[in-house]
Amino acid sequence: MIKINLLPYREAQRQQQFQLIIILWVCVALVGVGIVFGVDYYISSLIADQELIKSNQEAEISRLDKELGEIKNINSKKEELQKLLDTIASLRRNRFLEVHLLDELTKAIPEKVWLDRLITKTGELELTGGAESNAHVADFMKKLDLSPYFGEVSLSRVTQDEKNNQKTKGFILKAKITNPAPGTPIPVQTKTGK
Repeated sequence: MIKINLLPYREAQRQQQFQLIIILWVCVALVGVGIVFGVDYYISSLIADQELIKSNQEAEISRLDKELGEIKNINSKKEELQKLLDTIASLRRNRFLEVHLLDELTKAIPEKVWLDRLITKTGELELTGGAESNAHVADFMKKLDLSPYFGEVSLSRVTQDEKNNQKTKGFILKAKITNPAPGTPIPVQTKTGK
């Protein structure tokens, strides 16, 4: 009978299997290292992209902040100009106010009433004068009250005076100065002979 020694073959087969297992482990390790490096590279590229996006957004924010500052500057200049325009419009509207006030006073004052002093304060008028009777003072107050340039006409004081050996009434009237809106019809007052 022929005897075959299979031991070296099995030993060689074991050696071959061991080498195959080691090669497989090395391949698995290489694939694992490749995967780790690949994931690391991918994550690094994502981080780099996000940092680039962040720096672009920060640059855009700084540019928009600069534009916003310019817009705020323009808005503040616009507000200043609007205040100037409002002041000019107010001056234009009030430039003839004193003329109209004096004109209205001359139209409203009756013949037997005279003025000694006229004082204007901010929005107020104080008239000091005299009249021959209380009726003339009342008539003067009514006419002032009808004028669109005067409002809230009130009698502050009435005194009994003597002028040129005649008894007269001294008075102090106060009235608010109003400036009618443009286009408001102004009633025409005529001087009466009383």
